[in-house]
Amino acid sequence: MQDPKQNIFLFVYLEGCGPCNNTKQVWKNIPKYKSQMLYPNNTVVAKINQSVFDKLDDRLGESPRAFPAIYHIRNGKKHELNDMFYEPIKYVDWMNECIGPLKRKTKNKKYTMRKRTKKMKLKN
Repeated sequence: MQDPKQNIFLFVYLEGCGPCNNTKQVWKNIPKYKSQMLYPNNTVVAKINQSVFDKLDDRLGESPRAFPAIYHIRNGKKHELNDMFYEPIKYVDWMNECIGPLKRKTKNKKYTMRKRTKKMKLKN
């Protein structure tokens, strides 16, 4: 059972996928920015192969239709990011926006949940 205060950011990749391989390199650098995350102790950043995703509990819902797939999971709801970034800090900004107001100021545009994510309800 997931703690309701816990935020999970899940990167699902497909082996041999070019965009997935590029995103993997960026995703692995996200922990370097932990100090800029809101509530880092309640945030889990993980990556899994698509074949593992299919074996997980059905509560995560259907398998991704496109790869890479990036999800924010909290309180039984799953939100999918419909964009890719090439800098880890951009993902951290998106994660902070999912959690709450941005902690750090940035010169770049803010990434709004409405434009960048698709809401999905998890199966109970």
